[in-house]
Amino acid sequence: MTTEPSCMALMALMALIALRALLYGPNRTHCAHRQHCTHRPKYRDESYALFYRPDGPPCNNGPPCRYRPETCCVIGNYYSLKAEHEKAVTYFRRALKLNRHFLSAWTLMGHEFVELKNTAAAVDAYRHAVDINPKDYRAWYGLGQTYEILTMYYYALYYYRKATALRPYDARMWCAMAGCYKHLGRTTEAIKCYQRAETSGDREGIAFAELARLFKDQGTPQARGEAAHYYRTMLRLRELQELSGPDTQEALLFLANHCKDTGDLQEAQQYASRLLDFGGQEKEEAKALLRDIRSRFTQEASN
Repeated sequence: MTTEPSCMALMALMALIALRALLYGPNRTHCAHRQHCTHRPKYRDESYALFYRPDGPPCNNGPPCRYRPETCCVIGNYYSLKAEHEKAVTYFRRALKLNRHFLSAWTLMGHEFVELKNTAAAVDAYRHAVDINPKDYRAWYGLGQTYEILTMYYYALYYYRKATALRPYDARMWCAMAGCYKHLGRTTEAIKCYQRAETSGDREGIAFAELARLFKDQGTPQARGEAAHYYRTMLRLRELQELSGPDTQEALLFLANHCKDTGDLQEAQQYASRLLDFGGQEKEEAKALLRDIRSRFTQEASN
């Protein structure tokens, strides 16, 4: 029985291929015969843009590619994807020994310290990154995440705002800010941020689910109508992505109850019937809902 490789495994393989190209390419010693080094692969994926500076210096008359900070970052990222975070830190430190101002190494090392739960070292690494380039949104975002882990939400908000100012159309930035506002009990600001994430192309559907919960918790009929709208949108997105799980069950259960309460028994029956495909308490609640709905159908028919 064969299984498809995971996304992380594919990324690790891509990093290893890049590393082999750097170390064992046809001209691995020097690149003096070319205007620019051809050993730097160009990736469309944004995460790999961390490793290579498009305006970086050419390799001609420089050190061999295997002694360059870019190479160390590729190796470090390879170990990061294998969850060997201490080894990853070792290679990012090697990159910084070669070039103390190599921005990507500071940022990536900050990520690794977060994984190792060394928040003090993570903050130090991210601060070095923003000192080198104040327009590096990744470092500001990393600082926000680190302070959020420390439950210092006002500090986290400050850094998330910095990141959002640099990436105003990135849904992840708005979701991060909204999460802090939610922890602080500032529901109105959280809703506004999640709505900005929604209009910024929230491909993961985080904003829809959180907006639905925030409106549901308000409890008013108007707010429950808004919650139903966002739950329906989230369900459509998850169906397109062929995803299922607790969020889907939560949405189906709320919509089944909401439609029953508003008198739309046909739609309520459809949502409750879909819940029967799941297990646990939701399935039992769906059975009770269906019995209630059938009883109301019988009453309406007799009248």
